[in-house]
Amino acid sequence: MPSLPRRVFIPLIAFTALLGATGASAAPACPDHAQAFWQTFRSAALAQPPQVVPLTSFPFKVRASLDSDPVRSISKQRFDFVFDRLLASEVVQRDMTSITMKDLARNTPQLLPAMCNDDEFRVENWVFKRRRDAWRFAFAYIEEDELK
Repeated sequence: MPSLPRRVFIPLIAFTALLGATGASAAPACPDHAQAFWQTFRSAALAQPPQVVPLTSFPFKVRASLDSDPVRSISKQRFDFVFDRLLASEVVQRDMTSITMKDLARNTPQLLPAMCNDDEFRVENWVFKRRRDAWRFAFAYIEEDELK
C-alpha cells in the first residue's frame, strides 16, 4: 500500500477528527472569547506585513506531521521568517484540493464548533492556547523542508 505524503497526513487526520466530531451530537459552539481572538489574529495575519508577534507565545513551537518528529522552538527574532512560511504552507481540504494557510485564514471568518476545545482551538495546522485568560498562537505543524 503506498504511503501518504507527510503534507497530506496531518490534514487528513484533522479531517477525520472533524467527521467524528460531527457525528451523533453537535459540538458546543466556540466561546465568544475564542471567536474574538481568532478574528483579531486573522486580521493581524492577513495584514501586510503580518502583525501576529504580540498575539504569539514564545518560544513558539513547531513540529512536522509525525509524532516522532522533534518539536522545535522558534525565537521571537526568527518568528517573522517562520510565519511567512506558515502562511505559505499548504493543507488539504475535504475535496482533496490544496489551499495555503493564508487563503484558509482569509476564508475562515469564524471558528467552527469542531475547531474548539476547552482552552485550545485549532485552525488546521495552527494551534491556539488560552493561558492566564489570554489567547496566544502557540504551536504549528510544518514540514522541515518548508522552514529552509
